[in-house]
Amino acid sequence: MAIGTVMLGAAAIISAAPNAGTEAAPSPGTFAPVSDLNTVGKNSTRNVQSFGVFNRAVGYSIPGTRDQSFSVGGYISVGDTGQGTLNAAEAANTTAYIKILFDGTNGFQQAIKVGTRTLSLTPDGLQGCTWELSSAADPTIVGTGPLL
Repeated sequence: MAIGTVMLGAAAIISAAPNAGTEAAPSPGTFAPVSDLNTVGKNSTRNVQSFGVFNRAVGYSIPGTRDQSFSVGGYISVGDTGQGTLNAAEAANTTAYIKILFDGTNGFQQAIKVGTRTLSLTPDGLQGCTWELSSAADPTIVGTGPLL
């Protein structure tokens, strides 16, 4: 049995790009790092519908569409281009793109919608922010992946 490789979070790069108004994904040079993040979460769910049938012990189960959501969070970085891209997408309710490279080279990019932006302000210390993202299209592998 092969032993896996543990991914270290310190090498991860999270970047964002605005929607250029076309269906095509943005070119690599349009992505800007989203600075000062310290958390990334991804959730993938698929609802299953079940239908009972007469004279049958087991009904039919049909898997629904997969829904993917993300959250990225960290500290407010005023003037940061990547954070500005997420803020602008949330304010205008437009599609943006996020690229998550787990080891700095390999990962995925995906069209997203920013559903919620949360700010957490305190009188001292760093000021927090979180963006809740939902997928707007299927992810695309960057490098060798993984899609996770």
